[in-house]
Amino acid sequence: MIRSIKKTLLIWLILVICTVVIHSKQIFSKNYSRETPKKNLCRSFVDNFDTDKIVYKDDYVGGPDSANWVDISEARGAYSISSGKLKAILHKPIGGQNRTKDEDGICNTNIGKGLELNSTYMMLYGTVSVEMKACGVGGVVTALCTMSVDGDEFDWETVGKDVEHAQTDYFYRGLHKTGIDGIIHSFPDCGTIDSDFHTYTLEWGPKRTIWSIDGVTVRTLEKSSTFEDGIYKYPSKPSYIKLGLWDGSGCNGTAQWSNGPINWDESPDTYISYIKRVEVTCNPKYNDIVVDCDCDDK
Repeated sequence: MIRSIKKTLLIWLILVICTVVIHSKQIFSKNYSRETPKKNLCRSFVDNFDTDKIVYKDDYVGGPDSANWVDISEARGAYSISSGKLKAILHKPIGGQNRTKDEDGICNTNIGKGLELNSTYMMLYGTVSVEMKACGVGGVVTALCTMSVDGDEFDWETVGKDVEHAQTDYFYRGLHKTGIDGIIHSFPDCGTIDSDFHTYTLEWGPKRTIWSIDGVTVRTLEKSSTFEDGIYKYPSKPSYIKLGLWDGSGCNGTAQWSNGPINWDESPDTYISYIKRVEVTCNPKYNDIVVDCDCDDK
């Protein structure tokens, strides 16, 4: 009888312990799931190019106030800074252009090398504005982009020769629908890409993205309009802000899109675009904002 009671008590004790353990795990699981996920780390800044805050990729060691941009160009010497302007430089290809023809038309297999800058931090939603005067020569492309590591992208691009228009575009995980995702826009004041400085703005939000020129909205993309195959094909990954000047003379239709190819055999050694100001504002709801240190207080 006593043994039976002891056995019953032991079983009861084991059941109580198991119940407590399971309940504790459930509470921990609920509390853990309620933890706020880490935000993207982003840096808001204004660059008036009164000083050089660009670091070449081989020299960049990180740090919130060490640079605004990392120069990821193939070679050094793709820019200079003077009189409050960034001079982006596209260099003639070494060894000649190697002109050929494919099914899309004439193109170059050896293309020029231009400036490519990445912001030091990625942004998840926010606003980017660039004041620039772009090169107007056919085949030369000047661009402001946001780009994630897995292919989410928003673009502002100016294409030489078509100086009265600018282009907007976007990609979801590297996917793009030609003629739908890309749109050509006229300037609100009938200006041109190469005779005036214009401010190109991209307002990227979780529900919509707005492109504007000189404060005038020219395009709005609603996330709701991108629903396809059961998902929203809307860029939503942390992205680097990119500035670039590149040779659009390549094959597979690129030269035709960019109004190229550039005939480097009869061209100057370089082509130039100018940028006067860049303003980056990270959305604090989705980003932890990096604050530059005040070195005088150290």
